[in-house]
Amino acid sequence: MFKIIACAALLLPVLLACEKDMKSSFEPGVYKGSFKRTGPGYPGSESSSVVLNFDGHLFSGSSSQPFFPAIGTGKYMLLNDNIIFENESAFTANFDWSLILDESFSKNYSGYSIVLIKGHGDMVLYHDVYTLKKQ
Repeated sequence: MFKIIACAALLLPVLLACEKDMKSSFEPGVYKGSFKRTGPGYPGSESSSVVLNFDGHLFSGSSSQPFFPAIGTGKYMLLNDNIIFENESAFTANFDWSLILDESFSKNYSGYSIVLIKGHGDMVLYHDVYTLKKQ
């Protein structure tokens, strides 16, 4: 029994360090990069430069092209491998509202870079992809 307790005591700091590293993989701050919509259900090939600012649980941002994407401002939260946006901006009706940064995106990290991906359509006809680097 003592061996089990000793092993658990030795492994506990390692497990806590791993948990700490996992939580810190996303750091709030300013991220710059690109946005692109891709997939068989979307014939376009344009992209735009974007800036996203994550401050606490709030986000804001801008795009080099009007409404491609429409970023605005709002709240976000991290949930497992996803980031969930709640956009609080008021937008006009003169563009495709599926381009608003809102709802759940999968997130992938690599060093100081993050890729956010959201599929659209029941059979995922196209994806919105944000490729960002922390500044």
